[in-house]
Amino acid sequence: MMLAIAPDIVHRDKARPDYHGNASGPLNRDRDQEVPGVYSPSGSWSDPTKASAEKGHKLLEALINGIVKDIQNISQIRKLKD
Repeated sequence: MMLAIAPDIVHRDKARPDYHGNASGPLNRDRDQEVPGVYSPSGSWSDPTKASAEKGHKLLEALINGIVKDIQNISQIRKLKD
């Protein structure tokens, strides 16, 4: 997504594949033994070398469409309650 939003701050030369097997939990950049999650020194999950602005735009579009649909559903529920 960052290649779509702010490509000038992306350091593609630092991108490295970073896999975590079947680990579950949220991805963390900082290891904190008190907080559950999966640690990733790179901050990525999977292979960021395969990222592209086009893929980022598609993901953003899907996320925005999902949010819009959720708002429309909430609006419909409120109308039914009135």
